[in-house]
Amino acid sequence: MALILGLLLTTTACTLSAPEQKTNKNETGYSNQKMGYSISYPKGTILTKTTRDDPNDTLLPNGQKFSGSEAFSKFGEGLCIKLEYKEGKIYLTSGVNHDNKYILCQSYPDNVGTDGEVRNSSEEITISGLKYTLDTMEILSAENSKDSFIYGTVILKNNMKITFSSPNDEELIKALKNIIESYSSSSGLL
Repeated sequence: MALILGLLLTTTACTLSAPEQKTNKNETGYSNQKMGYSISYPKGTILTKTTRDDPNDTLLPNGQKFSGSEAFSKFGEGLCIKLEYKEGKIYLTSGVNHDNKYILCQSYPDNVGTDGEVRNSSEEITISGLKYTLDTMEILSAENSKDSFIYGTVILKNNMKITFSSPNDEELIKALKNIIESYSSSSGLL
């Protein structure tokens, strides 16, 4: 459990800047031609992306270090995208970073106690007309049974991994799922 919580508390460091695409008057979006995807989200959402200055270093399977700067040079800003909407977070990690090969890019709750109950479930989600399984985990706080976080993950056919975390708030979770469902791939590999 300690290992899981160690992972839960780790996130990637990025800086803010983003090309925006207009979708409708209440939404904006991000498009990355190099990685071949786009996503729409409500105005007021904070977008963060991989930068040349990302300080994360990853030990590769062959024992070599691969710095955030090297990852950015090789793959550009689309390696890891973080969206913060209200109290929820969504991370998109491109297929080349599958299993966080180059940098850690995932959404886990920040403030969950170590002894809380975990409830797993899954549901169907539609992305670009295709059905996927969204695996979710509700993590209950040991200190207060009314406090819980929802963590979800879906892996697309192109190995794009999308994760989210949110307080257990139905409206917010629905909004985060709508953002995830707005994902589209221009590479045709979805």
